[in-house]
Amino acid sequence: MIPELLAPAGDMDCAKAAISAGADAVYLGGKSFSARSAAQNFSDVEIESLIDYAALRGVRVYIAVNTLYSNSELSQVFDFVKDMYRAGASAFILQDIGLAKLLKGSFPDIELHASTQMTIHSVEGAKYLAKAGFSRAILSRELSLAEISEINKEAGIETEVFAHGALCLSYSGQCLMSSLIGGRSGNRGKCAQPCRLAYDLLKNNEPIKSGYLLSPKDMMTLDLLDDVVSTGVSALKIEGRMKNPEYVYIVTNAYREKLDGKKPKIKDVTQIFNRGGEFSTGYYKTHGGLSMMSVETPKSTGVFCGIVTKYEKGKCTIRFAENMLAGDGIEIWTNKGAHVGTGINRVINKNDLATMHIEGNIEVGNAVYKSYDKRLIDETKRLRMIDTKKTQITGEVIAKINEPIKLVFKNDSVTVEVYSKNVIEKAKNAPMDKAAILAQLSKTGNVPFEIHFNNANIDDGIFVSKSVLNEVRRDAIAALEKAMIQAIKRNSPEDGFKFLPKSHNDLETSQEITVQITDIAHLDIILNHEISRVYVNFNENNLNILSKMESCPAEIFIALPHISRNETDEVIKNWVEKLENANFDGYLAATYGQLNMLQGTKKKIALDYHFNIFNNHSANAFENVDGITISQELNAVQIKRINAPNTEIIIHGRQILMSTHNCPIGLYDAQKEGKFCSKRFHDDKYALLDRKDVQFPVVTDCENCIAYVLNSKTLDTAARFSEIKSTGAKNLRIVFRDETVEDISDTIAMYKNLLNGNYYEADSQSETTDRTYGHFFRGVE
Repeated sequence: MIPELLAPAGDMDCAKAAISAGADAVYLGGKSFSARSAAQNFSDVEIESLIDYAALRGVRVYIAVNTLYSNSELSQVFDFVKDMYRAGASAFILQDIGLAKLLKGSFPDIELHASTQMTIHSVEGAKYLAKAGFSRAILSRELSLAEISEINKEAGIETEVFAHGALCLSYSGQCLMSSLIGGRSGNRGKCAQPCRLAYDLLKNNEPIKSGYLLSPKDMMTLDLLDDVVSTGVSALKIEGRMKNPEYVYIVTNAYREKLDGKKPKIKDVTQIFNRGGEFSTGYYKTHGGLSMMSVETPKSTGVFCGIVTKYEKGKCTIRFAENMLAGDGIEIWTNKGAHVGTGINRVINKNDLATMHIEGNIEVGNAVYKSYDKRLIDETKRLRMIDTKKTQITGEVIAKINEPIKLVFKNDSVTVEVYSKNVIEKAKNAPMDKAAILAQLSKTGNVPFEIHFNNANIDDGIFVSKSVLNEVRRDAIAALEKAMIQAIKRNSPEDGFKFLPKSHNDLETSQEITVQITDIAHLDIILNHEISRVYVNFNENNLNILSKMESCPAEIFIALPHISRNETDEVIKNWVEKLENANFDGYLAATYGQLNMLQGTKKKIALDYHFNIFNNHSANAFENVDGITISQELNAVQIKRINAPNTEIIIHGRQILMSTHNCPIGLYDAQKEGKFCSKRFHDDKYALLDRKDVQFPVVTDCENCIAYVLNSKTLDTAARFSEIKSTGAKNLRIVFRDETVEDISDTIAMYKNLLNGNYYEADSQSETTDRTYGHFFRGVE
């Protein structure tokens, strides 16, 4: 079965371009609540207009409400969804599990699609969403073809995958880089894209590679689309709500042609937008690699069109490898400094030499790229304005002498019948030919229908004027349009948003310090401080020790991996079964897949911050859990308003900014050996250095080939601990990574002392060069 082709729409022109190019569905956002807030987006009136426009052309409209919402915003997003549900939106894309539960409870037949921001990357994760009421899971971009096939065979839910467009370096939904560096949250649709900036990779504090080290090329799957389709996916998604209508038309049309068995114009797709001069095929056939990265530039480059053959004092001679037209643009890829370009003001033929004035660090041999193709843009602007999407309509006509014409139009959902105002007359000398009558009734002009008559009961020897035929056809089409639009409208309960109770004013009866450790060898020093709960990271050494542990004065929880694809989930399943009777207390789950796997265990289950719990509804959306960790993007005032039992916040430790399989160490200081690289289990210290000379440590989980980019500063809330304590969170967690025993002991002692009310005044209440309060006292946009 051919999957649905889903195209982006940043505004009405883009939506109509996508539909004309052959999209089966479009996705868009409103002025608020969208993960692409910088796109123009749609007003409510525009969305309703588009829903009607698309319905007449058999196209579905999906509305993205896929950001995180604070308590104060939930009523607004609920009202927005309610209005769009009534207007006939086909489905809603979201990442907030609490909002999903709220909407399903209010509108049982609503169709919900799980955003890629929910980080679904395993069979178990997709199964959880199916049980939670989602009809479709938009899978993480990092999955291979084999993994996607397995999910489609086992999970019992529709899947959607990205076929074309920009790639995030980090797992979507798990990136805090823009958020913690600049206060602009990707989870809230405000990502500043720091991954598209230049960095140096430091090894033991020495630079070894420079460039746009975190910037992936865009993905294109036209060459392997048959393989993607064969996985059984329900929908292919084109990324690009920030792109212009010409981009949307060209890319959508190419994938439509490929799905229909035609040959797409890949060169046009490359020209309209790519990074680094070419595309990658994403992670479908690789676990990551240098071929996926655009180290030279994060911007669109167009296609190669020539080579610099001579340069003197601003006079640049180029041998062109492509025909050029007046109005085209070029960019020269210089070896040093910014790339430079100019416009073309005359026709230049392929293989011609042309000299023009361009200033810059240009050298002989520099490659030249066509950055703007005037012919392509002009032609696309013309094509996208043509309304080519037609809905197939079945027609029936009855034309009897002395009776009005009866005309019946129907599609899959509605049937209408109309009658002419005039009756049919017997012809006096020139009877109407039956074929001529059907031809006249089949004309639709600019109307988005194709009419095929399967029943024509027409008397012989009749006369009817073309004007009568045109009038009854127009009346039938108008009735059909009205009926088709009305068919998608819905009634909904009149009840408004029901807000869960606000947080109680009293603090928890007791608050505790909890600790997370990488190495179980540090457990004894932690227990010396009478810590009530310890999270021990999931690795074979720790698990073997825990399996033999007889008793412990503290609760011990196993902290499961942040990312666990099908292969890792199977390892976790085996350990969970093996450890069911072991003497520890519970698991700290980090993914929806892990939560699904743990439903049968007798152990306690707590949720880590990766679930992005941002409001009362998401805090109360989970059953049978013994605590939830609040999103690290909420501030102290917002946390205080969360009303849920056993809440936890992270108060100290180096925070993860992004999680990626395109490990900077493996990319730029190693040789790739299949999934793993030659630097596996290395002992060197690596960091990324930004343009402001700030270092971000890079640490690795080489067992699963994942790199974590850490914040340059350590989260440290000690100087304002009284405000942290006043949030009312029950558990206050310290996270240790590679600290010394002395540092671990001193840090725990300090926070235990603070918890007992022994506050102190710091030298400065502001953040320092190596310490941060995170979002506790600022929050995010």
